[in-house]
Amino acid sequence: MLIRPTRRRMMVTLGAAIVSVPILSAFDELPETDPTGEGPAYKAGAPEKDDLLEPGVAGTPLLMSGRMLSTKGEPLPGALLDIWEAQMDGHYDFTGYTLRGKVRAGKDGRYRFRTVVPKPYNNEMGNRTAHIHVKASAAGHAQVTTELHIKGLARNYTDFAVRPSLEMVLRDHKDGKATEFDFVLRHA
Repeated sequence: MLIRPTRRRMMVTLGAAIVSVPILSAFDELPETDPTGEGPAYKAGAPEKDDLLEPGVAGTPLLMSGRMLSTKGEPLPGALLDIWEAQMDGHYDFTGYTLRGKVRAGKDGRYRFRTVVPKPYNNEMGNRTAHIHVKASAAGHAQVTTELHIKGLARNYTDFAVRPSLEMVLRDHKDGKATEFDFVLRHA
C-alpha cells in the first residue's frame, strides 16, 4: 500500500485577500503500520544488502520499493528494514541468510530491494499464505514487526496475520514483479 500524505486546506479571507491555509487536526496523522508479530523464523544478524536474491534462489524476482515515514508524513532517513522470507519449498534458511537481509532507507526515506514473490506453504512452520516478514525501525520511533501479503490470494481469508492494510498489489516488471509499500512508524 502506498500512502500519500495530504493536508486539508481551507480558504480564508484576510482583508481583501483570500489565502489557503492548512487545517491542522488529529486526523492529519498517518496510521502506523499494523503489527502482526515476529513468528518462529526470525534470525538475528542478517547482513545489510539491497538484493536478497542469490545465485540458485528459485522464484519470481520481486522489486520492492517505498518510503519510511513518520505518522506526520515526514521521511525517515536511515530507517532500517530487517527482512526474512521462506524459500519456495516453504522452509526458512536457519544456517545462512538466504532471503534474509537488512535494507536502509536513503536520505529521502525511500528504500528499494530485490527478493522473490513469496509462496504459500504448509509444513512444520504452519499452513500460511504467501508473506514477507519485516521489522521496520528508525531512530526515535517505535519499531514495528509485521508481515506483507499479496492481495487477492485465497489463503488470505483464512490466515490469522492478514490485514487489508498489509496487502501488496503486484504488477509486472521487466525482471518479474514489482510492488510499493510505505512503512509508517510512530514517534517513541
